Formats: sequence, structure tokens, C-alpha cells
Amino acid sequence: SASLEKLIVESLPLSGAERLGAFPNLREASLVRCALDTLVFLEKSAKLERLTARYNHLESLPPFLGDLTELRLSLIHI
Repeated sequence: SASLEKLIVESLPLSGAERLGAFPNLREASLVRCALDTLVFLEKSAKLERLTARYNHLESLPPFLGDLTELRLSLIHI
């Protein structure tokens, strides 16, 4: 997962997502209809530029999103 730059998953439940591990080189993540209740696995993704996390089970935005200085586009449905 260390070299992954783009992660696109749609309509596939990702149970246990908090155990996915770090993605330090991730630049784009599109996670639509994945039944996610957390985005904590993206916390170490300092290079993240685009994030789409629509139609999941998120109840709030994680505080670490404010620390992602490269993040330019974020589409999140809560």
C-alpha cells in the first residue's frame, strides 16, 4: 500500500476499514457506497489531493482532514 497513488472503490462494503493501513503516497481516493463509518485509514495520506466519500455511514468529519495541506477537492456526504 505504500506505493498506491489512486484508490477507487464503489459499492463494495469495506468492513474493518480502520485496519487497511497507511497510504503515504495516496493522491486520490474515491470511496462511494462502501458502508464506511470512519476514514481513519487515510490519516497518514499527507499527499491526498482529492477525496470523494459519498453515501457512506460517516457521522462526522475526522479532524485530520484539516491537516491535509494538499487536499483541494473533497466531496463527502454525511
